Amino acid sequence: MKKNNFYTKLIKRLYGTNGVLDEYKLQKINSIGNVSFMIMAVYTLISSFVVTLMMSWNVSLYNILIIYTATNFLVLMALLAYILIAVSKLKLDEISVDDKPNYKKRLAKFRKSAIISGIGFFFVTRILSLFSPADITLLDRIVSPKDNVIQLIEALIFGIFMYIVMKRKIYQEK
Repeated sequence: MKKNNFYTKLIKRLYGTNGVLDEYKLQKINSIGNVSFMIMAVYTLISSFVVTLMMSWNVSLYNILIIYTATNFLVLMALLAYILIAVSKLKLDEISVDDKPNYKKRLAKFRKSAIISGIGFFFVTRILSLFSPADITLLDRIVSPKDNVIQLIEALIFGIFMYIVMKRKIYQEK
């Protein structure tokens, strides 16, 4: 029973669905997952072939790594966008509340989640920025007021965006 519970939580988290994962939702999610898998399988075959060709043309390994990593990232982002759009079109991510107190409670929960997401985004971007090549020392990068303010603004925008996205999913039944 625990495996099914973990599987259900994982599916709901990855696809952004809410409520009970019934047969209809599971069928639609499996359909989206199958299409995503086929896209990734074809992409993997094509990208492996292209990397092999590039190696036979004596392209530097550094350039191959950069191109392959960037392409993988772009394909992953496109696939995630497809999944989000498909789930949204099928309305699998909507949350229905029946009264005003539940609606306000849900909005408060969304605000808290958006704040946590913004804080997490700030720390992740700060950590990643430490690895960027620069002529200044690591300590100067950590305490740089300019970088901290810029990334704080980015985190604030990200948190607001997350709140708007989550708020769009909720509606009140009348």
